[in-house]
Formats: sequence, C-alpha cells, structure tokens
Amino acid sequence: MRIAVLWQSMSGYFNASLRALNDLPGVEVCLAHRSPSPDAPFDPTLFGWLNPQYAWDHHPSVPRLEALLKDFDPDAILVNSWHVSAYRAALKRLRRPITRVLCMDNPWLGTPKQWLGRLTWRQYIRPLFDMAFVPGERQAAFASRLGFRNSHILRGLYCADTNAFTRTSDATSSEKAFLFVGRLSTEKGMSTLIDAYARYRRASPSPWPLRIAGTGPLLRLANGSPGIEYLGFVQPVDMPQVMWAATSLVLPSRFEPWGVAVHEATIAGLIPICSVAVGAAVHLVQDGYNGYIVPVDNPGELASTMNSVSRRSTTEIEGMQRASRQMSLQLSSTRWARYLVDMLARATSPTTSISEAC
Repeated sequence: MRIAVLWQSMSGYFNASLRALNDLPGVEVCLAHRSPSPDAPFDPTLFGWLNPQYAWDHHPSVPRLEALLKDFDPDAILVNSWHVSAYRAALKRLRRPITRVLCMDNPWLGTPKQWLGRLTWRQYIRPLFDMAFVPGERQAAFASRLGFRNSHILRGLYCADTNAFTRTSDATSSEKAFLFVGRLSTEKGMSTLIDAYARYRRASPSPWPLRIAGTGPLLRLANGSPGIEYLGFVQPVDMPQVMWAATSLVLPSRFEPWGVAVHEATIAGLIPICSVAVGAAVHLVQDGYNGYIVPVDNPGELASTMNSVSRRSTTEIEGMQRASRQMSLQLSSTRWARYLVDMLARATSPTTSISEAC
C-alpha cells in the first residue's frame, strides 16, 4: 500500500508515526509538508529519511504536488485539514479513485467558522474526502457534523513516539520539578502558568522549580522569574531526557485540541496537570488517579494543585507515575500504523463512502 501524506507543520511525534508506518511490510510513504517555522525550529534532517518528499515554505505549488502524486501513484492520501488550497486543488485533479482521508484535530466549539463548514460541507468537503481521522471523541463530534458517519471516522490521529519516551534502566532519575512543554503563547496559558507558579512558590516552604521548554511570542514571561528554568526549544531527540528528569507536566492551555505532550509525559511516567481545554486529557488523565484536571484561566486553582502534587509522599508520587504509564498504553506508534493500514484496507469505495452518510 502506498500512502501519500499532505501535511502542514511536521513534528517529532508525527515523524515517529510515519516511520512506524513506513516500516510495515508492503507499505511506502511519501510526504509534502511546511518547512520548520521559527516557533518550532525542528531540525529538518529529522525528516530526511522520507523519500520522496516536498517541503514548502509559504504556499505549496500545485504543479509540484501533482508531479509528486503522479510519480508516487498512492492508494490513499492523508490530508492535514482542508484549509490548504493547493492540497484541495491537487485532490480535485487526481486521475483515479484513491481513498482520501481528512485529518482534523479541532473539537466542535460552535464557532462561526465551524458553522460555515457545517453548512457548506456538501460543496467543499464531501467531493474531496472519504474518511476522517481525528485524535479523540471531541474531534469525532465535529467530524460527524461535517457529514462523516461513525464508520468513516478513525480515532487516534496523534501518537507520541512511544519507543523514545519509554524509560530505560539507565534513564535519568526523576527530580522534583514541574515541566511545561509547548509554544510560549496566549493560547497555551502562559500568563496563567507564570502567575500560578509565583503563587505556588509563595505558599510552599520547599517549592519545586518550573522548567519551560519551547519558544514563542511570550518568551519574556519565561525569563527572570524566581524558580523558573528556561530550557529553550528542545529537539525531539533530547525531549525524553527532559521529561525523565521531571515529576509533573503542567499544561494550562486555553485552547489545546489535543496536546501530544500529555501522551509523552504519561509514557515517561509524569503526573500531568491539564486544563479542561486539553483534548488529550479526556483519554489520558484520570483526575486524582494519575493526574489532575483544572479550570482554564484560574491561576489560584492551578497553584493549589501544584502545591498538592509537591506535598505528596514519595510513595504517592510513584503510585501516580505508575498509573500514568498504564494510561499511556492505550496508544503506541506501531499500533497507530497497523490500525491506519487496516482501516484503509477495509475502506469502502471513495465514490460511495461519503454519499452513504447523507
């Protein structure tokens, strides 16, 4: 089976998923993707193993996409959202029936833009896509509103690099520290995090440090505050060591469709503290069992939860860390690849799959 992937920004975890896919017997993968951005400066050699591929900067070229797809002759195509006009154009020009999969991670929020998609899906989505691939149930609810019936909605779009984040016997021992991983931006709840951490330090006799890994427009908030250790942007190959050296991941996002860092953290055995906006928390965080769910934009509640975690005994912390590892086993890179190939092999004809849902 030949699978073409038309993506936007690449990442370490998705690179691992594509490797697992390409490693399956009889499977070949080709890739088109946006070049790394300043806010996520991944080493481009990370994806260099994948051939053929086309990396674009601002807007992909339709002729180049057409040439890529013509030469590769895929059996299925994964497309990262429907917003890239060149990808839509390339899909319209396919010369033979191919299973076309819409990959989407936004949950249904009832925004005007989503209602527009809901009202116009027959014109703009139905002719282009046969199936939807989503991270979890919040996104599946949106896909169903776009006309995909349940049998044509695949779950588990995002998966961490399970091999990389699984602790080995010689892995760095956990230190008593909180960790934030992500873009330093408003939607990630950076202001809330910094405020909450300052409150936590004032209330705790022995406060843990807060390590921040990432870059973005709110970088100034990560520098100079007592107890905060700014790590900068961490390349995927180094992130497991960063996670293994912490105790708890803090992700107070205001908007977070999924959050693969939560899966990475549970594999690594961290105690996640997530806002209710984090989509991955629905599947990977059991409140009070392996982590905690907190309200959005509530630094007082977040500070209290951080204090509660840091005051737990070593035995209690180790118990929650074991629970996190158990929760992480729901997903793996190899399982992701096998599931996708199995579902694509079972897919109905592209000319009838969506029309049957009407």
